[in-house]
Amino acid sequence: MINRLKECREANEPAIYIANSCFVTISGRGMHDGQGCFTFAMDRKDARNTPHQGGAVIKKSSHITFNDTYIRDSQQWNWETHDATNIKLNNIKGLSPYNHGWIDGLNLSSGKDITVNGAITLGNDDTFATGHYNPSNEFPIRTYRENPSINLTNTDDNPAEIRNTFAAAGVYNKDRMEWSRDGASENIRVNNAIGWTRLAHCIRAGINTKSNNPETDTCGRLLKGFYFDNYHAIVGRNGSGDIRFVNYNSSTSWPLYEKIEIKNCSFWKPGNKWALIQTMVDNNQMIQNFVMKNIYFVKPIAHPSSTF
Repeated sequence: MINRLKECREANEPAIYIANSCFVTISGRGMHDGQGCFTFAMDRKDARNTPHQGGAVIKKSSHITFNDTYIRDSQQWNWETHDATNIKLNNIKGLSPYNHGWIDGLNLSSGKDITVNGAITLGNDDTFATGHYNPSNEFPIRTYRENPSINLTNTDDNPAEIRNTFAAAGVYNKDRMEWSRDGASENIRVNNAIGWTRLAHCIRAGINTKSNNPETDTCGRLLKGFYFDNYHAIVGRNGSGDIRFVNYNSSTSWPLYEKIEIKNCSFWKPGNKWALIQTMVDNNQMIQNFVMKNIYFVKPIAHPSSTF
């Protein structure tokens, strides 16, 4: 199945989009073509110009199952969830070999009771990521940050591209601050999966756990119950490949981790650190239970180090 060309670069039209739905099962060995290569040749797909444009997006939905589904050539993340519950992804594939930006393999941004059982992914960013709250807010906020001369008093005085970007955000992406707002992420499991990436991380958790709005979001998120079993990540020579559990932008409002298990996994990585697990200076937000067992680093490094 070939995904139609989206109406414009600002439109949010993933290859597969399930939102505000429940009890949906998609089965079969068909292939969904996101046309990422074709659209990349026409439009820039960086954050300043587009809302988040994934391959398969499950947002604010429950009891969703995919069996044997193959996404190719996504325009951004291959597989992603936002405030989703009771999700089963069985024997899925997400292969986007082209040099697009923002191509995570599995980005289970937020949700509860999400299980991946069998996955093969290929992209240019993190092989697995979680804790990306409201990723679509990069559009249009990055336009504002990168153009400090924007006139907010007389908006008509701005160049046409800037006026159109903000107008398109209101039309096509008006719910961008509501993608991942419903509390904690919990019981996320990745079993029997392998992911390749050209750069970035093997596992990355805890980035963007706030909306950065002090009026509505002043405390750390709960990220609890992440389980990896027979998970394998391969990172290219220009990537870091860390197993990384981090805070939100070095702020004092860090996510609270409760339990993390990484067992029977392997990591091919060129970086000189294999784990980055940051805690606060006063240690008042320690991870309650962290297990790494039977872990194999395929490319040994002469002097491995970890940062806790």
